[in-house]
Amino acid sequence: MLKLIYRQLVYEPFRTLLTCGAIASALAVILLLEGFQAGLLVQLKNVALNRGADLIVAQAGVANFVASRSLLPQLSRERIESIEGVIEAHPITMVPVIYEKPGYRKSPIFFVVYDTGGGPSKLKAGHEAKELREIVIDESLTVSMVG
Repeated sequence: MLKLIYRQLVYEPFRTLLTCGAIASALAVILLLEGFQAGLLVQLKNVALNRGADLIVAQAGVANFVASRSLLPQLSRERIESIEGVIEAHPITMVPVIYEKPGYRKSPIFFVVYDTGGGPSKLKAGHEAKELREIVIDESLTVSMVG
């Protein structure tokens, strides 16, 4: 095996360097995308953990917010709130969307849709949505939306 590698280096150095560069580039892209995915999973996990809830209810088989959504029946909230010790149950869901504004690049975003009490745990500025048709926009999106 080493003999073959040595011959390849001696007789075709440009092709060998080109092959090594292509493999290194592919590995770099894979590592970069794995890093993005790991960061996304941590951020999405924190959405649920920052609620301050002792218990999070989801449909059987749902392990995270990214790969699958929990589709609980409409009456689940009433049944959960009727359990002794439960004060309130706030439904929350995440909807993946590709945001596109003409003249700007497309951005994958998650809409976090919630009923009362499920909003952002920390706001840098502004206030939580209080009216029926108000929304809260993440700071990273405001640059591309306002500009």
